[in-house]
Amino acid sequence: MTKRMKAKGFTLTEIVICMGIMLTVVYFSMDIHIGDQTAKHEAEKLEVWLTRIFQQAARTRSDFVIKVYQDKAIGVQWNHISLKYKKDRTKRSTMFDDEFPATQGCTYSYNRPQIKYNVSDNGVGGTNGHFDVTGQDGSKYYVVISNTGRVRLSETEPSDD
Repeated sequence: MTKRMKAKGFTLTEIVICMGIMLTVVYFSMDIHIGDQTAKHEAEKLEVWLTRIFQQAARTRSDFVIKVYQDKAIGVQWNHISLKYKKDRTKRSTMFDDEFPATQGCTYSYNRPQIKYNVSDNGVGGTNGHFDVTGQDGSKYYVVISNTGRVRLSETEPSDD
């Protein structure tokens, strides 16, 4: 008669139970805000959008005004828009030609009433300023705009120039 030896190691059932326990511990230890949009990510998206606006202004030699709309969106009004289009714009939900809406739960503010850019012979000219971007998690980030049309990000609040 042959003698059977017990196999060394864990059974499949034991492994599945251990994995279930580990996944449960990981699930309960996760932060409830893990999927929230941070201010940094929202500011990065805004930076790209603003850079495109400034590039379009330089390319088309067009003046524009940027305003924050109820902390929930940033809008652009172009000065080169034809009179016919301006009449059609009054039928829209906002008075902006281009709009960048905030992700739900994020807000924008600007340290001045508006940004005005006038394209001159020497390039883009306007006002300095910065946007305060607040994320869903309550974090803050800043999008700084120079009077030459340069857009950059900052972790610390810039001084008013």
